[in-house]
Amino acid sequence: MKESFKKSRWIFNVFPSLFNFWPLLLIFSQKALIFPGYFFYFNGIYKNYAKDILIIISLLIFAELTYVLQESNHYALIHLAGYSLFLLSIPIINKSVCGYKENLVKAVSFFTFFNSCLAILIYIFSIDISEYRGLNRIIGDDGVVARIFYESSSLIAVFSLGFVRNRFIKYIVFFVVLFYAIFLAKSIFVIGLYILNYGLGKIIKSKIWMKFIIAFLFIVACIIIYSSLFYIRPDIGLSLSFKLNQLYSILNDDSSLILGSGWGYVIQGIGDSLEQPYQIEMQLPMLFRQIGISGMFFYVVGIFLLIKSVSKTWRVSFLRLLVYFAIGLNNPWLFLPSWYMTAVLMFQYLDDKK
Repeated sequence: MKESFKKSRWIFNVFPSLFNFWPLLLIFSQKALIFPGYFFYFNGIYKNYAKDILIIISLLIFAELTYVLQESNHYALIHLAGYSLFLLSIPIINKSVCGYKENLVKAVSFFTFFNSCLAILIYIFSIDISEYRGLNRIIGDDGVVARIFYESSSLIAVFSLGFVRNRFIKYIVFFVVLFYAIFLAKSIFVIGLYILNYGLGKIIKSKIWMKFIIAFLFIVACIIIYSSLFYIRPDIGLSLSFKLNQLYSILNDDSSLILGSGWGYVIQGIGDSLEQPYQIEMQLPMLFRQIGISGMFFYVVGIFLLIKSVSKTWRVSFLRLLVYFAIGLNNPWLFLPSWYMTAVLMFQYLDDKK
């Protein structure tokens, strides 16, 4: 019995890391893993976190009320369902972060390395996985593979070498993940998050003279990244222009701002997904149009309280909240469990310092 409990606890320790297991995500949505996750939750492992559950229930009730009061549309129910499932994933993630953070980071980092190796192999052998779900292999107009990335790639920001013991192997593992992030994923945002996550801790931890050196190196790194930006991402100009066009259309939309125009509300011409046109890169501003000021108020407060429950200081809570909402101006990932997990695993040094 005791041995059985130890095994179940080990599985729960690393269970949220499955949100970063790319082969699984090619077949199943991250949100499909939520219900198996609750098996461990109801198995008695998740205790003393009733407050999180109450917050989740409150957010779900208010979301349902918003849905009832708003004018319905074709995408309303599926949009609300996605949001609801995302909320249900948070207690599972929060418990693992609070009780087993070190093990979770190791498991997430191992899967990041595994995903990077898989992406490199797919690139080398030109394997077509376009028939599978998720964001994966993008081919340019010239027929050349432009980017290969997976929907949980944001977890690169919290990648750690803690799961590797041998120093030489650590260098190899780090190089593989770095190569993938720069040359295949080509996500400037995720690379920037990684630098911010570990750089901020180093700056705060170091002595004053070292702070100046690190700050100088950071500026140099920014200059190098900026100068090579158009080489790494030739489409960056088009991408930024597209996002600005989305923002302009959202700001000039004449829909209601108080209650919003409805879950799943779509502004014609700015979506790039045929299946989910209500989710765009500028997801956060669009959410204002969809659920209104009232809905956004409860959403922001609720997410902050959930982040605060796994953070030891108000400062870290606000930093993680800003990181979480930053994706809402870059990618339609606000309701992905892996993105929330990325935010709450960042700035560990600032949390542990307390």
